[in-house]
Amino acid sequence: MVAVRPAEQGSVRERLLAAATRIFAERGFEATPIQAIADAVGVTKPALLHHFPSKEHLRREVLGAILAYWNERLPRLLLAATASNERFDSVFGEVYRFFASDPDRARFIAREALDRPTEARKLIKNALPVLEAIAGYIRVGQAHGRPHDRGLRIGWRGPCAIRPRARPHRQSELVSCARRARRADQRDFALRALQRTEKTMTGVSLRHVLEQGPMLRSIGKVALGTLFRGDGKKARPAVPGPWITEEIAPPSPALVRAFVKNAGGDPASYKGTVPPHLFSQWALPVAARALGDLPYPMARVVNAGCRIDMTSPLPVGEPLVVRARLETIDETDSRAIVTTRIVTGTASAPDALSAELHTFIPLAKRGGDKPKSDRDKSVINVPAEARELAYLRLSKSAGLDFAKLTGDFNPIHWVPAYARAAGFKSSILHGFGTFAFAVEAVVRRALSGNAAALTSVVARFNRPLVLPARAGVYTVASDKGANALFVGTAPGSAAFLSGSFTTKGETLS
Repeated sequence: MVAVRPAEQGSVRERLLAAATRIFAERGFEATPIQAIADAVGVTKPALLHHFPSKEHLRREVLGAILAYWNERLPRLLLAATASNERFDSVFGEVYRFFASDPDRARFIAREALDRPTEARKLIKNALPVLEAIAGYIRVGQAHGRPHDRGLRIGWRGPCAIRPRARPHRQSELVSCARRARRADQRDFALRALQRTEKTMTGVSLRHVLEQGPMLRSIGKVALGTLFRGDGKKARPAVPGPWITEEIAPPSPALVRAFVKNAGGDPASYKGTVPPHLFSQWALPVAARALGDLPYPMARVVNAGCRIDMTSPLPVGEPLVVRARLETIDETDSRAIVTTRIVTGTASAPDALSAELHTFIPLAKRGGDKPKSDRDKSVINVPAEARELAYLRLSKSAGLDFAKLTGDFNPIHWVPAYARAAGFKSSILHGFGTFAFAVEAVVRRALSGNAAALTSVVARFNRPLVLPARAGVYTVASDKGANALFVGTAPGSAAFLSGSFTTKGETLS
């Protein structure tokens, strides 16, 4: 007996929607003839047109069905989590289960966002009330208040009293609910709910998500900005650009310890200081503002590498003063390479850390062709004589763990189906995640735990590190003063990361 897919057991309309989701995800909307969808279900083309008057109507129904699910499901999750002290992982768990149960959904969403942003942005507007509610729920837990027992309960007598299992009549009701809860100092309640248990979906606690407000807002603005970007071309900004300055709350000692341990390091190496390779956690939101006026498709940005220079340690517990600006833009017909400079300091250690971020952006050629990369594809190998500093065993959840610690929840790093839709075999580790593992290996093995001796690190991200993975961190001493640094599967293999580092008394070549 031939096994039947669950979708094929439903009505003709449901089967057509399932087939359209699958085929649109595989081929794209433009390349899919409507007859192919009818053939996949075993009906005639007129029968399909009886349910959906056109292919465009069918596309809208597919996207609308996905959005309708979240418009209904997420409000109930948020209300339940607030009412019964459930943890924040209920929302992230539902997101993961939804896309993992049918990978075609993630592929379809990815294609829509990248290939048809003008058409997709109109329908995405329907999800904005729910997104605002999620943002309000995140803000509830951002401030680190004192957990206590006087926190108001959401439920029968709380500021958002709703009957059990009742559905809000309007999504605006949920948004108002989130705002009232925030005004009622509900953040202490959210913190207490997260602190009740140490169980998490993976090895890193979800409580660290409460510190990622700036990064989460930055990701949301980039995602929505991609969909709502106007069709008119903007002029390329002058470089160097103006400095953008923000004061940002420092990462908590608990987050610092978790970050170092997750990267394979020893927190004792950073007594009273913040690890410099954690800089993406606070720097990227400010850097995103500096990149905001670029006339490029920001959804296609590739992290090409970075450089950090330490003049003094960053003291833990002091507010961070972060400055960012566009440094250079190198543009051709097919790509742009953008360098952003970020300087971080505190009141007692001004300008302690300087960083450069290099982003690669493929561009569409004249005539409307799809972006075609002319990125340097030469293979950089780990030298055969390289010395191994550490050997990494990265689980499939390594991307999600790093996201909890830094706020970079790009689904390409923790949702395998989404990553496959983008052309990868599975989810890939963040470039800054690979960078963090490499720096910790240097501190532990090359510097014997003396993190203060590290003065500069340069890294180029050559190829994605697909999860799960095993890889080594390697170094080669150089007579030029800088030690070469690599991450690869073995000496002689292609390097995921290549670069160099210097210590006190050495200069970077």
